[in-house]
Amino acid sequence: MEVTRVMTMGEYDAWCRQFLRRKIPDWRSPDFRRKMGDCIYDFTCRGLPSLRSSIHSEANRDTDLGGLNVLLSRNFYYFGNRPVPLPRSLWPIVHSTQGHKSHANEKFADRFVEWLICQGWRRNALFGKPQLKRHILAMAEDECRRHCSKKDRRENEKDVIC
Repeated sequence: MEVTRVMTMGEYDAWCRQFLRRKIPDWRSPDFRRKMGDCIYDFTCRGLPSLRSSIHSEANRDTDLGGLNVLLSRNFYYFGNRPVPLPRSLWPIVHSTQGHKSHANEKFADRFVEWLICQGWRRNALFGKPQLKRHILAMAEDECRRHCSKKDRRENEKDVIC
């Protein structure tokens, strides 16, 4: 994705409440996708934002709110469970966890964008679905929340900030 807009987390919450309600998780919904929204903190009250019912728990608060901004894009490609192999020359940019923070890939940016554009894929399209394991889909809500929040914490602890 190319970052095309930057908002504070509070601005993102207000934007989602006004324009993109489906980004706010709804744990009452029978549709699992509605439970997975990423606008998980409510900033409408003064003080600390409140955690909405989501796959995260209070144990994730410091990590979730540790950044300053939310990054949005109007120029992205989403492959999910249908990944596309990169040419060998671009393998160094691959990182297996979310939240990777590094400038190490800057030297590959132009080559990557050129390769991506040359593939002829439609921008802003979903080519695959999220990679949700079947056992997560079958979990009860509380069990899912515990599993996902612990996994996210472990992945964030592995990230190296350069």
